[in-house]
Amino acid sequence: MKKLLSLALVSLLITSCSGEETPIVEPVQKSDKTLSCEEILFEVNDSEQYIKQAKEKKSLGIKSIVMPLGYIDTYMTADEAISAANQRISYLKRIYDIRGCAIQQEQLDFQRKMQSNLQKQVQQQPASQNLYNNQYNPAQGGY
Repeated sequence: MKKLLSLALVSLLITSCSGEETPIVEPVQKSDKTLSCEEILFEVNDSEQYIKQAKEKKSLGIKSIVMPLGYIDTYMTADEAISAANQRISYLKRIYDIRGCAIQQEQLDFQRKMQSNLQKQVQQQPASQNLYNNQYNPAQGGY
């Protein structure tokens, strides 16, 4: 009986030493130089998800109370993951700025806003003033 209890205690201690592995993103990746502006934004979003996952693993729970040694390992790994993801976000934002993606995005936003305003103006005009409705119709004697 004592052997069984001591074996169980040793097993518990060994398993409490193993923390939960947190995925760590590489701050710089080979494909970064070929990413489009949109793909850069997707990569930033992915890195933010790594941070979110790591913060969730850092939170205290039953497992961290029962296995405190494992929690220390998990906590340290989560900190590394958060740091790496923040470095990646910073790196990607520099690429985004160097490529002029922010300016391109502002131009696209401006174009979309102008198109939207134009569509609203066309919809608000009475049908007789709407240029799209004033098309040649021979059945009605012209315009």
